[in-house]
Amino acid sequence: MGCGPSTGRDSVMLAATKEALLDGQLHTDPMRNARLVVTVLAVSLGSSLQFGFATGSLNNLEQIVPNALAAAGNPITITQWALINSCFSVGGLIGSYGSLIPLARCGRRKTLLMANAFVFVSSVSSMHTQYTSASRSTCPRV
Repeated sequence: MGCGPSTGRDSVMLAATKEALLDGQLHTDPMRNARLVVTVLAVSLGSSLQFGFATGSLNNLEQIVPNALAAAGNPITITQWALINSCFSVGGLIGSYGSLIPLARCGRRKTLLMANAFVFVSSVSSMHTQYTSASRSTCPRV
């Protein structure tokens, strides 16, 4: 079955397949279970690898960021650093669920452009805090 107009034979095969699945007959593909197992493993290992890599990247900064903030006059505790590290993953979860409505209404391209507006604002915010003193800044350092 291609993208072109379907033939009568394709329609008959599609109808037979739908009817067989609705009648409760077993699928006769011998590789079905193997493909299912490989798919489940790929999705579960792939997503946990990405999540673990992001968390590990933040953990590598555990000594650098608190020391740099303490030198700048804004010390944070290990508990605060753990909260920052946890919020990184929670923010990703909220962001992925929050993108469903704009994706449905605006499409992928416009949704990505709207998401980049947040990146731009955060970049300007970071630049603002870098060039102003901590007492005058309205944006957080971390």
